[in-house]
Formats: sequence, structure tokens, C-alpha cells
Amino acid sequence: MMQIMGEVYLVEMHYQKFYGTPSRYKLPMDSALTNVFKKHRVSRRQYENSFTHYASNPAGFMEMNEQIIQQYNETLVQK
Repeated sequence: MMQIMGEVYLVEMHYQKFYGTPSRYKLPMDSALTNVFKKHRVSRRQYENSFTHYASNPAGFMEMNEQIIQQYNETLVQK
């Protein structure tokens, strides 16, 4: 789940950074997210249900997010 969340976060950050207004990037971002879900063989609904499940435990969810950020930062350092 963390790998999928990390990729979703990166897609969301990319579209927010380059397009700003949600109405300008909703369709292309949805398409990019669909590709992420296909890559991991999950549906959007499965991802959203899992996300909701993990988010219902704030402490655990925060830990997951911190690990995702740490992994992303390690990737940046390696480049």
C-alpha cells in the first residue's frame, strides 16, 4: 500500500505544481492515477477503501506517510 500511496502522492504533486487549478488537471491526473492502479493491479475503489482504512488509524497513517516521505527523500539523495 505504501508504494501505491507514494506514487499517487507524486502524481498529485506533479499536477498541482504544473497546473495549479484542479479544473485544469483533473482529467489528465485521473488518467495518470488509473495507470498507477493498473500497474499495481488494484482498482481505484480498492485503493480508496484501503486508504480510508489506514486513515482511520491516525497514528499508523502518520507513520506510513513519514515512511513514504523518507523513501522519497532517499531517492532524491541518490540522484
